[in-house]
Amino acid sequence: MKRDLQTGGDGSQTVPPRVTLGRVARFTGLLSITMVALLAVWRAIDQVAYVPSSYLGKCPAYLLRLAGISGMAAILLGLASLSMMAETSWKGRQSDAKAGMIRGVLGILPILIVYLTLSKDMSHEMPRLSRCMTNLRQIHLACQTYAIDNQGVFPDRLSRLYPEYLSDLDIFRCPSTGYWSGSSDRIDDDTTYLYAGGRNQSSHPHALLACDRVRNHSDGSFAVIHVDGSFEWIPAPRDW
Repeated sequence: MKRDLQTGGDGSQTVPPRVTLGRVARFTGLLSITMVALLAVWRAIDQVAYVPSSYLGKCPAYLLRLAGISGMAAILLGLASLSMMAETSWKGRQSDAKAGMIRGVLGILPILIVYLTLSKDMSHEMPRLSRCMTNLRQIHLACQTYAIDNQGVFPDRLSRLYPEYLSDLDIFRCPSTGYWSGSSDRIDDDTTYLYAGGRNQSSHPHALLACDRVRNHSDGSFAVIHVDGSFEWIPAPRDW
């Protein structure tokens, strides 16, 4: 520690700014890594049990931003500290500045991977979103045809539509989801859409007819189709 001190004109010893910057860089780098670790823990918890946004739903946004800011700060402070040491031919230790820069990089790298992964996922998700919208419109059209044959009343459950009004079982499954038995006996149990049974052609035009289940789509958005056939795509809150 003594070699990190500089002696002033009055004989007093102080910590030079270049050393202080190095220590701050090390601390902010550690903070960045800690935020990334907390984000990983949050994501693991969220996979096991859905966390309502009213409680912890905003945590990923705050943790990700804090990790990114502290990581960049650690790198810049480390560079500034090393630059000052080079300009003044300072022979003191450079471990704090270098450690801060390394930790800053380790904190930012997972963030870059997250954004690159999300971008790649969305490129694959777009065709599925289009197919999902087509499925819901097909369900609405089948319900309208069913109602014509049944005094204006929509079916009480989706299985009523198969096979007379909808012959393709895949229509009852959002393409963004995984498991699907493909069994005509389990349409109501296995469908990945929520259906509001009991509607009729006299129901309010904007009453919900069918929609995605929670987490059908990786980005958290979901599709809704109303009794009058109007379609609505509801994006997920931008927490990331």
